[in-house]
Amino acid sequence: MSTISSFFGNMTLPSPAAFSMGEAATKGNLGGGLDFLLEKMESRPFQITTSVLSVVLLYFVFGLFSPQKMKATPYVGKESDPSFHGALKEGYSKFKDSLFKIPAPHHTVHIIPPKFMNEVKNLPDTKLSFQGQVKDRFSGQYTGLGVNDVLVNAVKVDVTKNMDHIIKEFEDEMPFALNTTFGELKDWTEIPFYHKGAEIVGYVAGRIFVGHPLGRNDKWQPLTIQSMASLATSDELWEYPEMFHGLVHYFLSHVKAVKQYLVDGAKVLTPIVESRRKVAASGTKGPKPADMTQWIMDQSSEKDRYDVAHIVETQMMGSVVAIHTTAMAISQVMYDLIQYPEHIAPLREEWKRVLGEHNGQFNKSSLSQLEKLDSFLKESQRHKPTGSITLNRRINQEIKLSNGIVLEKGIHVGVASAALGFDPEIYPDPHKFDGFRFYKLRQIPGNEKKWHFATAAGDQLFWGYGKDACPGRFFASNLMKIMTIEFLEKYDFQFRDGVRPPDVIRDFRTIPNPVFPILMKSRKA
Repeated sequence: MSTISSFFGNMTLPSPAAFSMGEAATKGNLGGGLDFLLEKMESRPFQITTSVLSVVLLYFVFGLFSPQKMKATPYVGKESDPSFHGALKEGYSKFKDSLFKIPAPHHTVHIIPPKFMNEVKNLPDTKLSFQGQVKDRFSGQYTGLGVNDVLVNAVKVDVTKNMDHIIKEFEDEMPFALNTTFGELKDWTEIPFYHKGAEIVGYVAGRIFVGHPLGRNDKWQPLTIQSMASLATSDELWEYPEMFHGLVHYFLSHVKAVKQYLVDGAKVLTPIVESRRKVAASGTKGPKPADMTQWIMDQSSEKDRYDVAHIVETQMMGSVVAIHTTAMAISQVMYDLIQYPEHIAPLREEWKRVLGEHNGQFNKSSLSQLEKLDSFLKESQRHKPTGSITLNRRINQEIKLSNGIVLEKGIHVGVASAALGFDPEIYPDPHKFDGFRFYKLRQIPGNEKKWHFATAAGDQLFWGYGKDACPGRFFASNLMKIMTIEFLEKYDFQFRDGVRPPDVIRDFRTIPNPVFPILMKSRKA
């Protein structure tokens, strides 16, 4: 691999347009293969025409009697559009109870009606695969991006089991993160909040991922922030036809950068992994470190347990999810608080009361009692979800739905969760932002345990649904609650010139603008 990379290193990659014919393509500039075919058609018209007609006839015969029933599925949107948010809303309004397709740059995505969720939510990976979809979407064989069972199990089992410890670590690290990132702001100061928010999440999550003091390491911490470039890697790769990915990935700057992050991360983690390997080999008894590095080791096979490359790659995958999606979400929360400031005083009153009842301590019990804050986070998520589709899956075996529709092997599917969030049949007056919408719903007898921020249900799909619902949602929920409290306790916020930072829309993602600032100032004690 390194030899091939060095060989291609000084070569120039043709532009994406060079790999496509375009509307103006004619004989003579279609490329050697097509020119050759056209020449043969001119020299041997009868034989070529007969062969082509035979293929066309077979196509229609097999198509006529094929059990596949997706050919009439309507397309909504255009592949040339940078955003599919509008197309998803249009498709949901027109085809809410039937399939429609979105021509995304990476794969056409078939949008499944929410009413079929219970039929597919718990199907095994042999039929419906989350990991397969991620690998396809991010060209994992070339970029190294994807999700593995080790990461999923470490979050499902170890993170969940150690949540009180994790919350305590969040609380301990937050003052350092705030002081390092913001410090004291005596006057109104322009802050690119999404970028700085990611740094704060990086410090706090780093306390869990690699422990203290490594989470503050000036070599490790930037790597976790820069891991966001991995998403740009796949975007850059999908500018080219899929058949060329195996070649062009050697040239692309983001692919090279991600591979360098993994090399640099391995240098940082190697002493830690080697130290723990020696402790395990010595048979020394005692509690293991409670961090993601150890949990990855514990969940890995014997072959991979002390493989630094495997551990770093898994850490980086976790960083993309834990750090950057949380930073996106908390940025929208703060923008919503600025835009709807009437919520701030009730939220401050709530956490002062609840924390006063728990000796000022954050823990699972105290955080679960912040019902108004929980509601505000959920309403912010409903209005500004990080992604407009969930339950992204690849069909590994043909699936027949109860209405007779067949989901064909190899296709990508998803649910229009963002559009569902504005369905008036589920959310009355859906375009109104009511930060206490879900708090009010939970006051209704019988609803006490419903409508939580971390709920994953058929009408609340922002975290997914079924066996592959986001396993890190409780981690993110607790971290976002602590961050919101700390921000509102220590700082005042306002928009610069009264303008909310415009979002960056990329296919199905809504990303807070990374450079557009807001104004912040330290609150008086």
